[in-house]
Amino acid sequence: MKKNILIFYFFIGLNSLLQSQSNENSTETALQNNNPDRAIQLISLQIKEGEIDSAIFNYLKVANHFVKRRNIEESLKVLTVVDSLITSFGIKSDTISYLLNMTKGARLVADYNPESIAFLKEALKTYFKNNYSDSVQLARIYGNIGNSYFITYRYDSSKNYYVKLARLMNNKKVEEKLGIPCYWSLGLSYNSMGLVDSSIYSYNKALTLVGEVNANNAYTHISINTNKSSELRKIYRIEEAFDEISKNDSIIKSFNLDLNDQQILNSMFEMALVKRDLGKLNDALMLLREIKAIESQKYDRNHITSAYNHYSISETFYQIGQYDSALFHLLSAYHITENQETDFSNYMILLDRKLGDIKSELSNFSESLRAYKKAYLRLRNHKNVNRFSQAAVELEIANVFFRMNSYDSSKLYIQKSLENNCMGRCDYGKYPLPSENVYSIPLILKTLVLRLQLEIQRNPDSQETLELCEVFMKWRDRFDLEVINDNDLLQLINLQEELISLLLHSNLDNESIFPLVFKLQEINQNKKLIRELEFRNTKKSILNADLKHRINSLDQSIGHLSNSLRNDSSSEDQITSELNKLKRDKITFLDQLKIQNPNYFNIRYGPTNEILSTAKSTIGEDQILIRYIWVGEKIWITFLTQNDYGIIPVDWENAESDLSSFLSMISQPDHTTDEVQKYQDLAFKIHQKLLLPMSQHIESKNLIIYPDKALHYLPFEALVIDKNNSASTYTDLNYLIKNHSVIYENAVTRKFLTKKNKPSKTDVLVFSPEYENFPLPWASEEIKQINKSIGTTSYVSKKATIVNFLDKAPKHSQVHFLGHGFMNAQDPLESYLLFSKSPNEDRLSVRDIYKLKTSNSLLVLSACETGVGEYINGEGVVSLTRAFFYAGVECIVMSLWKINDMSTTLLMGGFYKQISNGKRIDESLRISKLELIKRNNGQFAHPYYWAGFIVKGNSEKLSKRNNKALITASIISFIFIFLLYRRYHPFR
Repeated sequence: MKKNILIFYFFIGLNSLLQSQSNENSTETALQNNNPDRAIQLISLQIKEGEIDSAIFNYLKVANHFVKRRNIEESLKVLTVVDSLITSFGIKSDTISYLLNMTKGARLVADYNPESIAFLKEALKTYFKNNYSDSVQLARIYGNIGNSYFITYRYDSSKNYYVKLARLMNNKKVEEKLGIPCYWSLGLSYNSMGLVDSSIYSYNKALTLVGEVNANNAYTHISINTNKSSELRKIYRIEEAFDEISKNDSIIKSFNLDLNDQQILNSMFEMALVKRDLGKLNDALMLLREIKAIESQKYDRNHITSAYNHYSISETFYQIGQYDSALFHLLSAYHITENQETDFSNYMILLDRKLGDIKSELSNFSESLRAYKKAYLRLRNHKNVNRFSQAAVELEIANVFFRMNSYDSSKLYIQKSLENNCMGRCDYGKYPLPSENVYSIPLILKTLVLRLQLEIQRNPDSQETLELCEVFMKWRDRFDLEVINDNDLLQLINLQEELISLLLHSNLDNESIFPLVFKLQEINQNKKLIRELEFRNTKKSILNADLKHRINSLDQSIGHLSNSLRNDSSSEDQITSELNKLKRDKITFLDQLKIQNPNYFNIRYGPTNEILSTAKSTIGEDQILIRYIWVGEKIWITFLTQNDYGIIPVDWENAESDLSSFLSMISQPDHTTDEVQKYQDLAFKIHQKLLLPMSQHIESKNLIIYPDKALHYLPFEALVIDKNNSASTYTDLNYLIKNHSVIYENAVTRKFLTKKNKPSKTDVLVFSPEYENFPLPWASEEIKQINKSIGTTSYVSKKATIVNFLDKAPKHSQVHFLGHGFMNAQDPLESYLLFSKSPNEDRLSVRDIYKLKTSNSLLVLSACETGVGEYINGEGVVSLTRAFFYAGVECIVMSLWKINDMSTTLLMGGFYKQISNGKRIDESLRISKLELIKRNNGQFAHPYYWAGFIVKGNSEKLSKRNNKALITASIISFIFIFLLYRRYHPFR
């Protein structure tokens, strides 16, 4: 939207050239003192004395002074005077013409006016015509023209001039004089090529040359930080973007900078976009409105910057579903842009398409169609248009026709979109088959999903649906090889979710759709986390740095050429040829990688066809895998055993409110008979919805639950499987846990990604910090209970520090944290474990845990809300638990709510007793819970005391390691006793 332009930096150097044309130092001094009025007075004296050339040079200095401060109107007044002097006195000087064109170009760039390019190119002609030999001046011209193209969205043209600028950087004089703007411009150039790492490197290089932030360079730091944030935001590295843009807040406060300055406004604007992408939409809107209020004082209400701001506000309202407000601001942007004197046709296409989006959401399909067709017409009349842009709008038109039930028209535009996206070069059966010659595979996949919707709407049990799915999966597999960033990954996840929903709503039989639904769901569940885990593991043990660098280089080059292909129709054949060669190079490289590093290849690129068989291999004879898929108002249950599978639809109108009531009831113990019956009724109802439909498949099996959405917070063990109408206490209830143990998971394949060399120490590492304001009276007793069953290494009180935890935890197979955990609902990444007396010190946050590298078999988080967090589609719950899985832990016992100190101690004592007896982790927890329910005449029978702890992950037996330790200790003890006996009772 708005650009942090470098024009001022490039023009700072003009003063030296202007100074060489005039010996009048007083004007220069006035400008240095920020007194342009005094400078103009001095210039008037020069004119009276007939020193016209000197007066013109000094006027250009004043104009440049105003341009650098973005005082566009005053700079225009001064340039008008200069034009008048040149005309009145008939002055013909190439030097004056050169400087005048450069200054006019700067003014127009500062005003976001594309006419700047004409003036700057005239300056370039003058430079070559007069054989100027100053490389610094030439670098300035290239930089300014590159900036001019950049701010008018002509990125390929800007790239060409930035490349010319880069070639001049070998000149030490150029680097010395223009190093900052040159590296800054190169950052912008790399950005336009999709080379984000190179872009960030260039920005950092510029900041190094700028030096530590101070009053003189504060604005430069702010602008470059803003650019860096923008780069990171575009590739969905939002947290990093937020860190970069947040630096500007402290700079603005430290130096009390003027909020009216455009660079500050640009920073505020970027912060608004980052907050919008973080989901903090109200904060984003407040910032955008503040910017709008400031800019209304600076610019005419019809200035193009006002249109940019209206568009961003509209986009934010669109994201939060306030479509009427979104429409109001979009129409404001539309009318302002439409009435500009200069050509903003590319921007008008963007506005037409967004207008179509909003009208479609408002179900005004005829106006939506009109807006899309207007964009389509502008595209077809545009001299530089390519087929990709047409294909994207054709898909939007097809979608509106589909929603209007005009299926034939929809099908026609679907076909047009596929043909244009494939450049007319793809092999066709009924549908295009995967090919190198394609602008955008995500767009192909979106188009195929719409075609599937059309087919299912017309004929719900059509076998053609399966043919389309097969084509979709072929393109999906191809795209999976080309995924290069989080944006690509998220697009893939969302498209696969759409396809799952379509298949579930079709009338096709279970046997036909189950393998595909299971496969897609498994790919999607935690896909982002899985990929990060893969990269974490492979960096450590599978893939060396050279191979990793080779993949990254190929991906960045493919990304750059893909962007160029979509934006530069004039070089389509050449770019396509280069891009296809790179894609072939990557596939060849991956073929070699499959042989050289099969483990890495199978983790990162392994065939999706093996997912179902892999899942079956993880299920024991006594287990059933149950996955829930929650789409809209309906829930589907998919189940898998060693010998059977199926899909069962469940209608549940008040699912969210029922679950909310149940979770409220379970986390607030009430032992009255009325409450027992209320609890039983609701727990039984939820069981009827979620488990009873598949009772014949469950029988006596242990459950592996893959929850979805709000089901992530539900302890299934506490559901009631059979009503007891005479029940008066919670001990009398027929809980699910009495017949089944339960494990929770997100993805079958996750357990294969966390298998590493195990730590050598097999005793339990216990950490128990001391807390001043909220002590845990039963903590010491809990440690004694654990130590009874299994040997422990304990870090208690002052020794239980974060430093010791980070050092010792990776060396132990089993870790037990006994303390306080805090969930941050506003920012889940700031949820934390507390290691000190003060709640504001020694916090181990989710953000910190992501940086750990460990391989514990078991982690017990005996603290509050360690499994609670924010649910993110395709990723699961962002919580402390999720972070520890990312770090490499295999199995975690975690809590779903604020737990009771005494009952937790008793539960953990029983749990470790069963672990030492050789039971599986899930079975150990189950037995301990059942013992707790019966304890003290049902004192702890309410699920609040025991159901909050659940097992997630690979629940294998730990007995072999622990028994080995116990056996060793026993042998040593026996030998010691035997020797003592021999000493005092010798044999005869």
